[in-house]
Amino acid sequence: MKFNYVGELATIKLLNAFNCNFTSLFEITMKFILFVPVCLVLVECLRSCAYRKRRFGKTLCRKGETYVENECNFCLCRAGVIGICTTMTCEWAQSLKACKVGTRWMKKCNRCWCIKNVGQVCEHHNCGGI
Repeated sequence: MKFNYVGELATIKLLNAFNCNFTSLFEITMKFILFVPVCLVLVECLRSCAYRKRRFGKTLCRKGETYVENECNFCLCRAGVIGICTTMTCEWAQSLKACKVGTRWMKKCNRCWCIKNVGQVCEHHNCGGI
């Protein structure tokens, strides 16, 4: 086996000491290059889920119902907590985040409330002619 540089030889000796099977530093590098993006995507997905749970906390909702956050993002209720939401950036809806936390009101036939660090959240029912 021919080595490209001294660092590769040292790495191979170190990996051999830990019984690592490989063919070259190139193979290890390629696995690392493929592994890192997968890990980053997984971390981002987990962070996003945790972020949503943290934002909505213990806000109870009806399982399976949809809600609208700040007249922009649609959210789905899962297990009594608003958990899955779209993540569109709606600059025009930023003013809706300035509501008084804890207030509740009706918007046509939909119940709305103001949640800390979120803003306005309303049920998403078709109100017909109302």
